[in-house]
Amino acid sequence: MSQAQIQVLLAGIAFGAWPLIYNRGGVHWSIGLLTMTVVTLTMMIPIMYMYGVPRPSWQWGFPAMAGVVVTIGLFFFNDMLQKTPATEVAPLVVLTIVVQIAVTLVYHLSVNGHFSMLKLVGFALAVGAAFCLA
Repeated sequence: MSQAQIQVLLAGIAFGAWPLIYNRGGVHWSIGLLTMTVVTLTMMIPIMYMYGVPRPSWQWGFPAMAGVVVTIGLFFFNDMLQKTPATEVAPLVVLTIVVQIAVTLVYHLSVNGHFSMLKLVGFALAVGAAFCLA
């Protein structure tokens, strides 16, 4: 297994677990989002210095746009987590993943101009599996 595959598995575990952990906190979404942001920033500062401070030549526009997009998504997602009983969260998280898969497919199509039949079948199977799990 490659390092990238291991990293994807670990990220998947973290991305799958955090909403379930967050939902148990019972805090207002704004406080939860602020707490997550402070914790993320606190953890990232030493990591940034360990790997080197980014050079000014880096393009900050795309990370800034990604930050805006993820903040909008987290507002909606965390509000849902706050309002949804723990017994009903898992299917909604799975639905979120289905939408992420669809966005990724559209991105792949826009970047590459096409997708293979294998990717289309894989997408269909992923969506089918996600709906079965929901």
